[in-house]
Amino acid sequence: MKIEILDTKCEDKGICYLVRAVIRDYLNALPEDFASFHIQRDRTNNVYLDRLIDTVIRRRHIPTLVLIADSVNPSKSIASNLKILDGLQRTLRLKAIADSIEIARDLNLELTRPEIIRQVHMQLSEKGIDAATFFQVVDALKANGFGNLDTCLQETQWFEIWTNLSDEDQVRKMLLLNAGHKAVKTRHQLELLFLGVLPRLEKQTNKKFVVIREKESSSISFSKKRNSGEFHFAAVIASLVAYFLGKTVTTNAELVSDLQTDESENSIRKIIDGFSYKFTSQLTNFLVDLDTLIEEKEGPLGIQWLGREVVLVGIFAALGDFARASTKGSPEKAFSLLLGKVRATDLDLIGFERLRNDQDLGKINIGAVNKRAVFSAVRDLLSDQIGNRVVWGQYFGGR
Repeated sequence: MKIEILDTKCEDKGICYLVRAVIRDYLNALPEDFASFHIQRDRTNNVYLDRLIDTVIRRRHIPTLVLIADSVNPSKSIASNLKILDGLQRTLRLKAIADSIEIARDLNLELTRPEIIRQVHMQLSEKGIDAATFFQVVDALKANGFGNLDTCLQETQWFEIWTNLSDEDQVRKMLLLNAGHKAVKTRHQLELLFLGVLPRLEKQTNKKFVVIREKESSSISFSKKRNSGEFHFAAVIASLVAYFLGKTVTTNAELVSDLQTDESENSIRKIIDGFSYKFTSQLTNFLVDLDTLIEEKEGPLGIQWLGREVVLVGIFAALGDFARASTKGSPEKAFSLLLGKVRATDLDLIGFERLRNDQDLGKINIGAVNKRAVFSAVRDLLSDQIGNRVVWGQYFGGR
């Protein structure tokens, strides 16, 4: 992208360039997959952003966009290989406006809307443009003409362009920049802190294991329509945190903050970031085996049960606590033992659901109660404190 550098600022190894560039040049410089940058969210609904066409037509100020570039060449005034750190939602709308203009060039704009849609619906689908945005542009073209909108996209825009940022610095800046906007989901923040783990999970040879990210499906909707073998990435990370702590955890802002600020050598972040491919293989094989076993015993109820983060966290907290005390920290032995216990025990998930639904939501935190119940039951199961059937009444509401 051709740029005009207005100012620079250094921050540790990172360099920030305040620049000015033409809107259309910016849009043309974006890679095809610009919206899939791994630390970014999906498109979000926002009535104000959906009216960005008015801002463009009136040539009003669009807030500064923050980018990452592989390199900035001050002598040639060029920034290369751009990624969006803050401003994805504005960029998606700007790109839709520019693409809509190009699609509309070949149309008779005097046709009715149904007639126009029949001609362009495939193009809109390919570009990811909704009909409402497209017809905003069509209306603007009818009122102002192509030349006017083309000129509007030749307006300059301010950018902050960062170079030499580590992956961790990129995540921190993205979270900071979004602090005053629509909140980044806590589970998405948790995923961002452990993105280095994702490739190891995805590269496992166990083809039955599938990891789903928060941006693809929220944890709530995921647990309701989960398929066997699918696991939510944020839930897996929370479970690993619970395993290495040996106690249940809650995915909230406090947990994310604690994980970010603990820079010690023995921090949970560094332990999880550094766990081996061997452990990853053991983990994914265990999850698939446990999932298959519970589905065989409990059917669809078992699939839904294991898809809940509170259940996974309770199970892994118990495994971690037991591994420390009884297997000298060996996850493989703890995993194998639990599979054997589950195979020989009636889990009575119908009883679990009944007691879970009988809780007074006005007096308790249902998530905390569920985690505590699962943790205690699994811990007793591993310690031979349960017979051939789990009696969940012992674990809901104290013992």
